[in-house]
Amino acid sequence: MCYFITIATQKKYSDILMSAKPRGFRIIPTNNPSVVAFLGIEYDAFIIISGGCSCDLYFEHSEEDNKDNESKLRNRYKRKKWSNNKIDRAIHNSIDSHKLGKTGLIQQVIDYISDVVKKTKEIKIFVHWYNGGVEIEKLQILHGPRLELEEFIARRKEILVDHCSTIKL
Repeated sequence: MCYFITIATQKKYSDILMSAKPRGFRIIPTNNPSVVAFLGIEYDAFIIISGGCSCDLYFEHSEEDNKDNESKLRNRYKRKKWSNNKIDRAIHNSIDSHKLGKTGLIQQVIDYISDVVKKTKEIKIFVHWYNGGVEIEKLQILHGPRLELEEFIARRKEILVDHCSTIKL
């Protein structure tokens, strides 16, 4: 169905999390029993969405994406009568760019999380691919790494599905 990004903060900081939301995003409280059980009662959890889900905010990369993209690009460039060397360079640059730019959380989400962490000292975040209802699907959330904010920013491409990471100052 769709990716959804869950972010959580201690209850006393929920207003900060809500007020810092980026333009074009919605922050919706979630009371999914699996999420509440994992986080404990001292945290409030929210889903950050753009449109109806978080699919535009998080990208999981696969080698299949590269193969599909390479074939499409090669055909497009051949129609433009580009040389093979020029086509190879363009495809190589496109795939490298895709690996760097289209994996993990998008920059707006990173900036939002950074802003919230600076004000609250700590948040928790995880991404899940939901196949059913967001409020009722049973989740198996694993403990992810505890990261300093700078390390999180550097490793943002490594945010794993179903691993709850703690980001702190």
